[in-house]
Amino acid sequence: MTNEEGIQYLANIYYLLRIDGSIDRAEEKVFEKIGKAVGVGYFDMSKAKDLSAEEGFSIKVPDRFSDRIRCLEDMLVVAYSDKSLHPMEKKILAGYAKNLGLSREQLSAIQEESKALLKALLK
Repeated sequence: MTNEEGIQYLANIYYLLRIDGSIDRAEEKVFEKIGKAVGVGYFDMSKAKDLSAEEGFSIKVPDRFSDRIRCLEDMLVVAYSDKSLHPMEKKILAGYAKNLGLSREQLSAIQEESKALLKALLK
């Protein structure tokens, strides 16, 4: 993943994170850990936050299939990090999964894996 792709990837994540109108410390912590895991530094994480707040921002699906799935997993992790799933988060996640052509069973498996990943990130 190039640096620009990493910024866009994290902008996708942060856009979903902020969609419910509030961001708590746990959500920020999870976002930072995701950023480090994809190899994006602090200043580029800040760029991603700014990009996600731009008027007309829309989530862009990564080019590589593996990054598409990972992005869905990470979006699920941040959606679950505040212990409630906002209706807009559900809508965005469902649309993203549909765009990937995932079956209900595949999405369910990814949801469970994301919940386990969240537990590991919060330790």
